Amino acid sequence: NGLTGGDEDDHDPEEVGVILDQPDQFDLALTKTLAAGQSGTVGIGGTVTFNITVINQGEIAANNIVVTDYIPSCAMLADANWTAGAGNTATRTLSTGNGYLAAPLGPGQSVIVPITIVLSNCAAGTVINYAEITSATDTNGGAVTDIDSDPDGTNGNDAGGNATNTTNNAVGGNGSGTVNGSDPAADEDDHDPELVTISPNVPMEFDLALTKIVAPGQNPPFANGEAVTYTIRVTNQGDIAANNITVVDYIPACMLLTDGDWTAGAGNTATKLLSVSNGFLATPLLPGDFVDVDITLTLNNCTNGTSTNWAEISSATNASGTPQTDVDSTPDGTQSNDVYNTDNNIDGNGLTGGDEDDHDPAEILVENPAVCIKPVLTVGNPDCAGGSYSVTYYHSVGSTVSTSAGTINGDLITGIPLGTNAVVTATV
Repeated sequence: NGLTGGDEDDHDPEEVGVILDQPDQFDLALTKTLAAGQSGTVGIGGTVTFNITVINQGEIAANNIVVTDYIPSCAMLADANWTAGAGNTATRTLSTGNGYLAAPLGPGQSVIVPITIVLSNCAAGTVINYAEITSATDTNGGAVTDIDSDPDGTNGNDAGGNATNTTNNAVGGNGSGTVNGSDPAADEDDHDPELVTISPNVPMEFDLALTKIVAPGQNPPFANGEAVTYTIRVTNQGDIAANNITVVDYIPACMLLTDGDWTAGAGNTATKLLSVSNGFLATPLLPGDFVDVDITLTLNNCTNGTSTNWAEISSATNASGTPQTDVDSTPDGTQSNDVYNTDNNIDGNGLTGGDEDDHDPAEILVENPAVCIKPVLTVGNPDCAGGSYSVTYYHSVGSTVSTSAGTINGDLITGIPLGTNAVVTATV
């Protein structure tokens, strides 16, 4: 009872021993495996996703962990979360500074970072993909030294690391062995491979589809002089990553291209290249992914009613630039040779008479405001005829003439009584 001089029981200490000749140790390890659900056998030109796991085996929390992936020479990076580097490498920083780590990686903790590559130019056989920890810091950003490995950006100078022996995914090594050695205890544990088998027997299809809509946020109907923006979506429905996708827009005769991101072509068309080379695509368009591109046109001389704008994929390649044959459509630059049944349908097979899914329209309603046209009217001099008089008149085409007195006969008003004023009116 702290109020009567005894122990105050809402307050307590605990001791921990500090041994100055046994400093805390910094120790990171890395393994590389196929991602969950990723087959170890893929077709030629396919994609593969790996999971890289970084493990803190030491006693010091780690931050700013840079991981390097050594992409095989026949493959290419297809992951916008990684940064491509020299020599077909890619890097990723795992840090609290960029938000990848919620907190520094504490002792005993691990973190997984995926990476996707395209086997764009790989022949049948086995391909090995290595990854390594390049560098890391403590929680204060200070330099650290790993107790059993040598983080760097050089593949091939690390003990063990052969995907076909027992050092694969080993994390207990001390780095004392030889390159491609088979002793897990001597493996350099900040470096690890994973292999994938490329087989021509795995069917791989190239399949792109296109839809087109009026971009949201606009206020139809549209009138001459107004701009309308359409959104074109290209979807990769196949198994092969796509690049150099050329989209052609067939502009209605009453509209003008007013979009500097598109290139005007013959026959009132416009084209847009969706490619890694021009920066529109960060990576090749992977299977299951899509990309949107807008085009803006201005109504120039459109009549009231519905105006239809078509778009189509005219060509595409795989990730390495080789032209491809689409499994269910025929990309070209001719609008009139494609079967169309259903708007925004991406499941049709144009090769068997169905809707060609690389081709799609979008419609807008045109309602130009009514224009008030002032009529033209000219009345001649009176022509007396006994007890009445007559006058001639001229009026513009489209107008209707009436009179308050007399009778209209063609372009003459007759029988106006003398002394009576006649008011002649032309109306549109």
